Amino acid sequence: MPQDYSPEHVGNSQGGGNFPAPPPVPPNLADAIAWLATATADNARLLRELARDRQDGPQNRRGYRNQHEETKYTDFLESRPPVFSRADEPLEADDWLRVIGHKLDLEPCSETQKPKFAAQQLRGPASAWWDNFLDVQPAGHEVTWEEFKTAFRKEFIPAGIMKMKLEEFLKLQQGGMSVVQYIARFNHLSQYAREHINTDEKKKDCFIRGLNTKLKSMLTTCVGTSFHQFVDIAIDTEEQHCQHKESKKKKIIAANPGGQLKRQRVIYHPVNHSRFPQRPTSFQARPQTVVRPAMVQSYPQQRNVPNIRPPAPQNSNACFNCGKPGHYSNVCPYPKQQRALWTPQ
Repeated sequence: MPQDYSPEHVGNSQGGGNFPAPPPVPPNLADAIAWLATATADNARLLRELARDRQDGPQNRRGYRNQHEETKYTDFLESRPPVFSRADEPLEADDWLRVIGHKLDLEPCSETQKPKFAAQQLRGPASAWWDNFLDVQPAGHEVTWEEFKTAFRKEFIPAGIMKMKLEEFLKLQQGGMSVVQYIARFNHLSQYAREHINTDEKKKDCFIRGLNTKLKSMLTTCVGTSFHQFVDIAIDTEEQHCQHKESKKKKIIAANPGGQLKRQRVIYHPVNHSRFPQRPTSFQARPQTVVRPAMVQSYPQQRNVPNIRPPAPQNSNACFNCGKPGHYSNVCPYPKQQRALWTPQ
């Protein structure tokens, strides 16, 4: 027979032991909806207050610190300062230094706090450089912001590289680049030549100097325009020129029955400029015979005896000087002889 779980028996040790209390009566649907609406309204109110505090709170806290306390590093991190490790381009280091300076100006930092906060944003090789820089400072010396900027520029923005970038800017040519690519390269390198582009006219002249000759001749009428207007006109002119070339090419292809451009081949036949004409293939070269003069023993010349050249030989092919065959007198290897004068008898 089942036992009676009446309220009188609940929690009573008599009649079979202790029993857990019954669950609470669940609320009805109307009470649940009312509770949910109240919680939603409270959450919305809290979110509005947080948004108002986020918008007005930092300014109020900054003003409070101006009068009562110094800026903390956590307050400086609220501005989300960038980190720096190394730079492939010198201007990357210069950009970081300029951004950090703007971030530090948002907070009331002292001149000795600024380098400490900035040094916390250094990573890798840059952090090692800062540690070495502090090691060489005198004991008790606090680095100022101006000292930090000067040392940072010497290390990561060397003057030699800045000079090389300046020369690269001055020699910049469009070449095979489009105007859009050329202006992107021009703007990048112009950061190293601020004294050459400090006016709109100077910047325009530098830009025109590097344009292609064809495009430069097409823009000669653009007088009195600003730099940005000239760039827009150059981009439009190049686009129209490319469209014209493409249209002309399509017309030539359409006029060609083969559908392809056929260029006339020019065959160059070299002319034989040799001194003697070429021999026919059937000609057989004869072995060349070289006649060498016989060795003549030389005798000491007698004194007071004139050196008389022997009479000319009867053989027409003999040398006129020595009488030997096989050569002429102008190439005779023997000494010149004096020919005896013929006297009539």
